[in-house]
Formats: sequence, structure tokens, C-alpha cells
Amino acid sequence: MAKFSGPEEIREWYEQQSESVLLRAKGTAENVLNVYSNEVVESYLVDHQRSIEEGIVVGEIRDLKAFWPQFGVNLAGGFISALLFAALLTVVAFFVLNDASPVEIGREIRQQIEEQ
Repeated sequence: MAKFSGPEEIREWYEQQSESVLLRAKGTAENVLNVYSNEVVESYLVDHQRSIEEGIVVGEIRDLKAFWPQFGVNLAGGFISALLFAALLTVVAFFVLNDASPVEIGREIRQQIEEQ
């Protein structure tokens, strides 16, 4: 391989080469660059996919950690709603079983007046 000391020598060397040698060198350079670019793109895609997968795994772990506090909130909400429903049923049962209708109230008042 030749050693060159300046740009003039490089230009002269290229001018001395035949067109077929330059085309072969160009083809070899293009092939090497294509292989290199494919390797770079593949490496980037693998790294990017790995970071996406790790992000998904970390997110799932965070969601699992958030399960128990949310479970406690849901359990407390269910308990309170059951208590409110039981209180409502008690009030309704009280009114239904004591029959506080206006007709009944009128009868009781009439009986009290007649007794006096």
C-alpha cells in the first residue's frame, strides 16, 4: 500500500487508477457502509426494544405495589356503602311496621277525644 504525504499525491494516485478499479473500490465502500449502517440500526432497535420492555416491567411492578392501597380504599368504600344501605333499610322498616298513615293518626286522635 502506498503512503501519501499530501493531497496532491492522493489526487495523482486516483488519476492513475483505471475506472474499473475505482468502481470496485466504490462498490466495496458502499457495501461496507451498508453493513455498518444495518448493524447500527439493529443495535439501536435492540437497545430501544429492551428499554421499552424494561419500562413496561417497571410499570407493572408499580401497578402491583399500588394494588394494596387501592384494595383498602375499595374495601372501606364497600363497607361504608353496606352500612348506609342497612341504615336506609332500618328507617324504611320502621315506617312500614309502625304504619304512620294519616288515616291511622286520625283514628288515634278521635279515640283520645272520645275517651276524654
